[in-house]
Amino acid sequence: MMRVLKTNRTHVLILILLMLAVWAILLPASTQAAVEAPPPATKNEECEGECYTFELVGYEYDAAMNTTTLTWRITNRCKYGLSHVAFELPAGTQASAPTHGAIYTSPTGRQYQVENPTNNPFYSIKFETIGSGIADGESDLFVYAVPGNFDPNAGMKVQAKGGQKIDRLELTPGACTVPVTPEPTPEPTCEPTPEPTPAAPEPTLTCERIIVNYHRPLTNGDHINMTIRSGASEFQVNAYVDLNVAGGYNGLGLRFSDGSTRPLTQAEVESGIIDWAYPTHAMIVALNGAPFEVVFLQANHHDSWPGLHCGDEPTPVTPEPTPVTPEPTPVTPEPTPVTPEPTPVTPEPTPVTPEPTPVTPEPTPVTPEPTPVTPEPTPVTPEPTPVTPEPTPAETPVGSLIVTKRVIWGAVTISEATFTICIQGPSFPDGNESGACHTFGREGGSYTWNNLTPGEYQVREMNVDADLWLVEGSGEVVTVYANVTSEHTITNTAIDVSGGGGAPTALDPIEEPALFMNRLFLPTVFR
Repeated sequence: MMRVLKTNRTHVLILILLMLAVWAILLPASTQAAVEAPPPATKNEECEGECYTFELVGYEYDAAMNTTTLTWRITNRCKYGLSHVAFELPAGTQASAPTHGAIYTSPTGRQYQVENPTNNPFYSIKFETIGSGIADGESDLFVYAVPGNFDPNAGMKVQAKGGQKIDRLELTPGACTVPVTPEPTPEPTCEPTPEPTPAAPEPTLTCERIIVNYHRPLTNGDHINMTIRSGASEFQVNAYVDLNVAGGYNGLGLRFSDGSTRPLTQAEVESGIIDWAYPTHAMIVALNGAPFEVVFLQANHHDSWPGLHCGDEPTPVTPEPTPVTPEPTPVTPEPTPVTPEPTPVTPEPTPVTPEPTPVTPEPTPVTPEPTPVTPEPTPVTPEPTPVTPEPTPAETPVGSLIVTKRVIWGAVTISEATFTICIQGPSFPDGNESGACHTFGREGGSYTWNNLTPGEYQVREMNVDADLWLVEGSGEVVTVYANVTSEHTITNTAIDVSGGGGAPTALDPIEEPALFMNRLFLPTVFR
């Protein structure tokens, strides 16, 4: 009996196993897939460019606020300090925090100016470094919040810049690869695909206003930054296009760094031109008419160093000709010779009474004496001989040129250094003649070239070590006018090769060294 029961149990167990096997074979694949657990969210994945490492440390969704907070770690492996970092935003959205214009202080204590949103270099939230940026292996954390949840299957662009180095990567989940564009182009490589270059902003600067033509309609984020120097002080004046100015076309207006605003009309927005009377800025008004210099000008990261001096322009001097008084040639009148003619005298004979003796009278001879005549000269009025005055030969007009050498050591230890500046123009055709060059010491200073023939002079700094100095103003042409003193400034900024911070570059981002682009797969934000 026991043997029968064991046999029956064995048969039942085998039957159950056969039924489970058939059920597993017939079960739809979709049903099997549905029970698989979703992959964990992407975290702590790194992607490296030429200089920068981008790492998404984490993201946290707040259901009550319906926002996601993202935390990034950026590491700079190069010697030039970080200038800015930008993180792409989904189209039509804006980061919840930090707000536009705010000062973001990172956990390391560094500070950054926030642009939220901006179209430069792409639609993103951007952190602009204030002071010295991270360099030589240093890292910093960037935290911001976006609306909605985070999608782990979407990609985004990030960019970091320092000195002349730019890394722009397009990060997609799980990889750092360049996306393949379905066009008849060569096989994709690690080289970035250059983006079309828009026309560079074109600034026109005077002492009364700054006009910038962006060659396209104005958009949120277009900006003008200017560095003003007056005496020993320097300060910034800024204007940028903001999306939240009351009364502006589509909400657009100009917001100035002194807190004032001005709405933009539709015509102004469509013209693509910002026209700003910058001397009305509160900080320039506070100078009370003191002279100032526009040292630096930036229009959407297109940099220039105009060196425009305002309030102390020399008064043009028009040379007056030396008056010449003509002196008449003295004329001595010569009297007209007069020959006196004697008055004719008719002699009358003396009457003689004849005596009775006949006498033949002999007339007494009479010699007539002429009547003396004093000749009177005929008056002659002398007519002066016309004299044409010959002008006094005028001296050849000359001018002067003052060149100021400005040396910025920054975080670099001050050491012995010399800087030689030469001018080449009408007075010094080769630029190396005696008197064409002047050598400055480590603190810079000013030097004046006098008695220069008017014309254009090229001002150059000679034998600059580009690994140690960033030079601004060398090689520019300055016009020297007669009886006027022209001025020019050349600025040398020491490069902190030890990592204390990078110096700015005047190059347009498109003209700077080639970018490195890769991909890292990241989540998407749902609104």
